[in-house]
Amino acid sequence: MNRIKLTIVINIILLITSLIFIIIYFNKIQKKEKKYIYKIVELKTDFGLKDTVLNYIKLHEGLKLKPYKCPGGYLTIGYGHKIKAKEYFNNITIEEAVALLKHDYEEAFKLSPDYLTYPKRLAIGHFIFSLGIGNFNKSQLKKEIENNSYIGTELFRWCYVNKKYYKSLKVNRLFELKLYYK
Repeated sequence: MNRIKLTIVINIILLITSLIFIIIYFNKIQKKEKKYIYKIVELKTDFGLKDTVLNYIKLHEGLKLKPYKCPGGYLTIGYGHKIKAKEYFNNITIEEAVALLKHDYEEAFKLSPDYLTYPKRLAIGHFIFSLGIGNFNKSQLKKEIENNSYIGTELFRWCYVNKKYYKSLKVNRLFELKLYYK
């Protein structure tokens, strides 16, 4: 029993350490626009990977408690929740934003191919969360996954919104790539 507790504590420390490194690198990225350096610290186990993805989304998306337009032109709120036609939000609480994020990511995760390993499903779930199931289904990325081919080249084609290149999307693709090949 003590060994299990020790393992859990070690895994929590690894998770916290990885999040600290992600924050440090995001700060460097924001300060050095010309040098867009990003590194994901390796986790030794799958423990907490979904939490790592959710925390990454929080860091990347940022929190907006009032509706705003994302770079794709969609009305959005919270941590990147795309407001649907029959939804109305004037403002939300942090707790509601977290609940929306967990729900949205869980839905995206369920749409990732179930024959993939857990880290790969998390990575593709993140891709679907970021870009939508429609983009995933029509992408060459889906075919590369089905053929068990290297996906890096195809992933990096998804760094554009309305033909405009976004460095932050490159960071997303690096995160997904690192997670996919964990």
